[in-house]
Amino acid sequence: MDAQNVLVAACTRLVAARVSRGKSQTWGAAKIGVSAGHYAAIENGRKTAEFHIEKIAEAYNYPVGHFYLAPLTVPHAKSFSYRRLSSMKAGDRNKVECIATMFAADFRPLVGSYVRLQEPTTPNLSALAETEDHMACGEAVSATLRGMFGMGNAPLRSALDLAESMGISVFWLDGPHEFDGLSFWIDGLPFIFLNRNQKDGYRHRFTVLHEIAHLLLH
Repeated sequence: MDAQNVLVAACTRLVAARVSRGKSQTWGAAKIGVSAGHYAAIENGRKTAEFHIEKIAEAYNYPVGHFYLAPLTVPHAKSFSYRRLSSMKAGDRNKVECIATMFAADFRPLVGSYVRLQEPTTPNLSALAETEDHMACGEAVSATLRGMFGMGNAPLRSALDLAESMGISVFWLDGPHEFDGLSFWIDGLPFIFLNRNQKDGYRHRFTVLHEIAHLLLH
C-alpha cells in the first residue's frame, strides 16, 4: 500500500481495535501519552499513528501488523440483523459488530488462501418478506430450503450444516449475556456469528435458523 492507504488503514483499524475493546478515545489517549484532541486527530486521519503504533498495539492487545492490514469498513448499523437486539446496550452492540467485521474481513480470506471455501448458494427470498402474513412467509422459506436440499418433511439434522451447505460462514465470539447472534453480508459473502457464552444448544439452533432467515429475506 502507498503512504495514503497505509494512513487510512491505520485509522480504520485503530477505531475498530478501540471499539472492540470497549474503550473510549480518552482512555486511548492516556494509554499512548497524547492529548484527547491529538488522539482524535489520529483516528480521523489528520495525524499519523506511525510514531505511536507500538503503544497502540500494546494498549489494545493487537499485533502491530493488524494496523497495516487493508482498510476496514464496518457495515452500516442497519446491515446487521440480530436476535434480541433491543436487549443489548449500544456499547456492547458496537463492540460485537467491530469484532465480527474484523473476523469476517480478515479470517475468512486467510482460510480461503489455504482451502477452497464454498461459494454462497443462498437463494434470494426477499420478495417473501413483503407479505404481512409472517406465518405464511416462514412456511414459504422452509418449503424452499427443504426443496433445495431434498429434505422433504424429515427433521433437520443440523442447523449449522444447513447454513454452511449454503456457503454461509458461521463463527463464534465472546459476547455479553444479552447477545445471541447476528448476521450480515460483507463483500457479497454471508456471515453468522454466535455467542460462545450461550451454552444452550437448542438456543444456538434457533438462533442459526433465525439468522439464516434474515440473510435470505433481506
